[in-house]
Amino acid sequence: LIFIHMSVLTYATCIVIISSDCMYFVFVEHACALFEIVRLNLEKLGSNVIDLKDESKDSSYEIIASSVHLHRDAIVFASLIESSYTTCFAGVIVFCLLLLSVTGLQVLMHLHEPGNFIRFFIFGVAQIIHLYLNSVPGQKIMDYSLGISEYVYSVNWYNMNPKAQKMLLMIMK
Repeated sequence: LIFIHMSVLTYATCIVIISSDCMYFVFVEHACALFEIVRLNLEKLGSNVIDLKDESKDSSYEIIASSVHLHRDAIVFASLIESSYTTCFAGVIVFCLLLLSVTGLQVLMHLHEPGNFIRFFIFGVAQIIHLYLNSVPGQKIMDYSLGISEYVYSVNWYNMNPKAQKMLLMIMK
């Protein structure tokens, strides 16, 4: 009876951890996709260099305006992800580090028992991989958001009309 209870709780805990991590990965991919759409809009803007000075054709202004709004929405979404998961990941990091310490102690205590040594060693490696996989998406969002400002700097903004140049300043800041 105790073994069944332990097995069910272990399974349920693993499902909760995996599902919350998967939702985090999906949210991060969505935020990165929003930043990528902004970059593609700006890339499309860069390919229309010929008529960017023409005030009558405001295609550059329209593209920049939609990019500014989408960039703002992407930043708001990324900050929403951050505020939602900060407390959770702080707890996960503290808990994983405590478990990793205990697991390291167990590995050292069972050096001469190959079965237990391998079991605890694999559990420790899994904890390290879990910590790594939880930190990669945050770095990915940072890379995509910083890539936007780098791309804005490389756009031929000096060939645009003044209205479009002022809109680009909103993304540059």
